[in-house]
Amino acid sequence: MANKKKKADSPRFDAEQRIVQLEEKISHQERLSDELNSFVSEQSSSLDFIIRELGLIREKLSEYRENADSAASETETERPPHY
Repeated sequence: MANKKKKADSPRFDAEQRIVQLEEKISHQERLSDELNSFVSEQSSSLDFIIRELGLIREKLSEYRENADSAASETETERPPHY
């Protein structure tokens, strides 16, 4: 029993335990890094889609404004039917 106690208290045993703990932490960090990379990739794709959609919305808005301006100028120059 004293032999086991010495082995558990030995510097080599402590170093091995620390190595195992560090390996576990590294493994956890690698998994977390992979998850975050995946999330960032998904967000990038979503952002690209939103930017494209915003561009289309701006084009449509510009067209609507042009049409509204044209319609407004036409109604300003036309006489009402009772003249």
